[in-house]
Amino acid sequence: MSSAVHTAVSVTAVTLIAKNESDDEVRATVSPIAKIFIGGTGVTKALGIPLVAGAVFQYVLAPKESLYAIADTGTVDVRVLVAPGADLTGV
Repeated sequence: MSSAVHTAVSVTAVTLIAKNESDDEVRATVSPIAKIFIGGTGVTKALGIPLVAGAVFQYVLAPKESLYAIADTGTVDVRVLVAPGADLTGV
């Protein structure tokens, strides 16, 4: 069963999905209401993948991998849907 969360992303990088502790891949779907940048640890606007409002990004996290985000400006509500196996406690 999948899990869904809303996460507030600001101009300081935050964890969207905490480390995938399973030995299996985890499928994540991310959809922001305003522009954000996603990536690995230390994601920045310059290095992150840009997602505009309403975009849907699907990603497969490898075992032991996490996903981070930073907002372009202000605070952005981001919706995240994760298939079984990811730890959402850090979100």
